[in-house]
Formats: sequence, structure tokens, C-alpha cells
Amino acid sequence: MIGIGARHRVRALILATLFSLSYAAISDGKIVEEDLETMVHESKLIVLGKVASAEFTGEILTDEFKIGKWNLFKAVIKPDLVIKGRLQQDELDLYCIGGMSTEARFNVNDASIFFVDEDDQGRLATVRGYAGKVDITQQVAMPVAIRNEENPQPLDAFMEKIRSIVQVGRVSMVKKEDAIKIANKEVEKLGIDLRDLEIEVDKGNRQWDEFMSILRESGEATREQYQRYQSRLKGRIFWTIFYSPKRIDGRRPKGGDATVLIDARSGEVLIVIRGE
Repeated sequence: MIGIGARHRVRALILATLFSLSYAAISDGKIVEEDLETMVHESKLIVLGKVASAEFTGEILTDEFKIGKWNLFKAVIKPDLVIKGRLQQDELDLYCIGGMSTEARFNVNDASIFFVDEDDQGRLATVRGYAGKVDITQQVAMPVAIRNEENPQPLDAFMEKIRSIVQVGRVSMVKKEDAIKIANKEVEKLGIDLRDLEIEVDKGNRQWDEFMSILRESGEATREQYQRYQSRLKGRIFWTIFYSPKRIDGRRPKGGDATVLIDARSGEVLIVIRGE
């Protein structure tokens, strides 16, 4: 059984099963692209290196209803250069969920720039799935899923842009704890008792993108709502705070869910959604 955090990571696939969506619809999912500045600021670590190994960990993730199962894979990275952050050891273990088209693909001897952050279980993973693995061939970088970036482009030029963003540090990020405080006030306005809720926080857009795309496909969110949300979030870095009812006798009550999005630059409340 996976924890609360990991449940949200595979929520898109769970909902797809519940709403009888086809596997093809899921396998054709795409990362919502962001610009390089956002990618850099969503990363706690950026390294240039090679994939030393990639294999199934033996761990199978499932949801609380045991509807779906997904294999967890681990790629071992041998870093040659650290562009952002501090490396605690000689190797870097990155994790991904098999069978999800939004995840990065790791092949032994791949040379890449890896944009890295922790996933909802504290494991290291690429930022925005496959967008966070920029492959390199003969001193050429291929940022295929980073908005406004030429693909391909000279590796040196691409790395210099990353370094400039890291050094300037233009964005003063709202801390996680402060984002939660702001979101809690919004949930209280909905008349929901925070003591009855479990909270999960996601930095960046991955879980939100998965969640909203499935709600749109299932009809839970109209096309107009989806477009309004995406327009509101365009070009923003944000915290997503998911609220779900605590379990009673091993079961989670229906209703009482809420999702709040907070601008990570300004602390502005962007979106508040109450579950039915």
C-alpha cells in the first residue's frame, strides 16, 4: 500500500480506472511545459551526468482500493558536474513509475542534464517527468519539453543559461509552511474543519496537471473550467495543497476534499476547489 503522498502521484491513473477511461488516453498524456527559469527554481539539484544503471526496484505501487498497480524503477546516475545544489554522494538515485508516459525514460549510458527534486515520498525524481531529463548528443542539448527553448541548441549555451538563473536567484520563493498557512485559511472559509483533514503539498505542477487532465476527460471539470484554470496558472510557479478527509475505521469518507493553489512568488491565492 502506498502512502498519502504517492497516492496523489498515481491519482490520474486511479481516476482513469474509476471513470473507465481508456489506457490510450493515459499513455498519451503530456507534460505541461514551463520555461527554463521555472524548471531551475523547481529543482533542488541540477547535474550533468550519465545513466549507470536502470532497473525495477521490486516495489509495486498500488492505490488504497487496489485497483491499479505500477512498477517503481530506479536509475543510478554518475554525475560529472553539479550545476545547482550539493551532491551528498558519488551517485544519484532517481526514481520513476513505469507505464506512465509523463515519466522520464532512462537508458544505460544516456548522457543528460537532470533537473531533480524530491517526489511526494521523499525520493529523488526528475522535475516535471520527462521534461527534467535533457538529453545530450555530441555537445548538443535537446530540451524537448522546456518552453521557449530552442531544440536542439549548443550544450555550453544551454548550461550558461541555467547557471545565470541559479546565480541571479530572481525568484524569492514563498516557503512551504507559509503556503500551507495561506491555504488553511481558504479551506476554513469553506466551512471545513482542518482537524478532519490530511494535507499533502506539491511544489510544481506535476500532480495538478495529472489531476486536472483526468477530471477534464472524465467530465468532472468542464472544458471552460479547465481553460480558465490553465490561463490563470500560465507562466506561474505555484504550490498545490491537497486536502483529504482522514480515514475512519480504515475508510476515507466521501466529500470534504479541497485543493488550493498558491503563487510561489507572491503568496497570492490562485485557485480554490472544493470536492463534492
